[in-house]
Amino acid sequence: VKNSSAVNKMSIRFLSLLLIISVARAEVVGSSCSPASIAVKQQHAVTWKSMNLRGGEDETASASQIVAVPPNPKKVYVGNLPINVQDDELKEFLSKVGEVTSLSVRRFPNSDRCKGFAMAEFASEEQASAAIEQLGGSSFMKRSILVRADAGIDPARIAASQAKRAAALARKAEAAARAASNGGAPVKQRRPPSMGHPQFWPKCPPGCRVYVGNIKFGTPWQDVRDHMAKAGHVEFGKIIKAPMTNMDGSISYVSRGFAIVQYRTPQDAEAAVTSLDQSILNGRSIYVRPDQGRRRKMDSNTGDEDLENLKVSENQ
Repeated sequence: VKNSSAVNKMSIRFLSLLLIISVARAEVVGSSCSPASIAVKQQHAVTWKSMNLRGGEDETASASQIVAVPPNPKKVYVGNLPINVQDDELKEFLSKVGEVTSLSVRRFPNSDRCKGFAMAEFASEEQASAAIEQLGGSSFMKRSILVRADAGIDPARIAASQAKRAAALARKAEAAARAASNGGAPVKQRRPPSMGHPQFWPKCPPGCRVYVGNIKFGTPWQDVRDHMAKAGHVEFGKIIKAPMTNMDGSISYVSRGFAIVQYRTPQDAEAAVTSLDQSILNGRSIYVRPDQGRRRKMDSNTGDEDLENLKVSENQ
């Protein structure tokens, strides 16, 4: 009887401990869905998005703590780098045009994951200019990279960017609070866009991008870039691909037969349309026209749909 009583007491204590643990876990899960938690998560996503192709220096610090730095003519910004890039690989790639005296690949704290960009300094201004001219838009680790002149650090620009982010986060937190007050309905979270989404493309004046169609399947981006560079400075671009499910369930990305090419100036893009339309690339006559976003045409005679001028929508 004494043994049975002791067992019962131990069982009660064990069940009480399980109850305490379950309550604590519920509180943690509930706090992770709070508006404040959602705002923090959104801040991380926005920070990553802003650093890859849109800016240069990390803009997560307070603008009041940032000291203005003038542009360095020997330094270049390199964007759209993969997360697993190694310093020696990037330095070897950039050394094709000159001596790299310093290289800073920006990585996340306590991690080897690259933030998507780096700052490189060359021995001379001429070498930095050569890197921009010759390596901009070229293929590195199966990616089209962006190479631009160093823009320096402007606290006013960073303050404006941070204010815009704060306003967006406030709106999302407000929406989460409204949802919580309406019976705790979950807030629908959008799936993060792929790195090929148009918002990840470098900023440029209107008219700098062209649509290149009828590209032969299997043509690498570097061939397209070198061909289109005959008309002007190619700054960025890629062959558009679509996901395809393989027999084993894995996903592959297959060329859709066209590319979007971004030039430095609208004049270069106009020259490409004029001089490279109907030119031959890998045995095919390609057509080049100004990029006008997504436009759907319907042939009134055949009823066939023609999807033209699609902006980039896939990553690789």
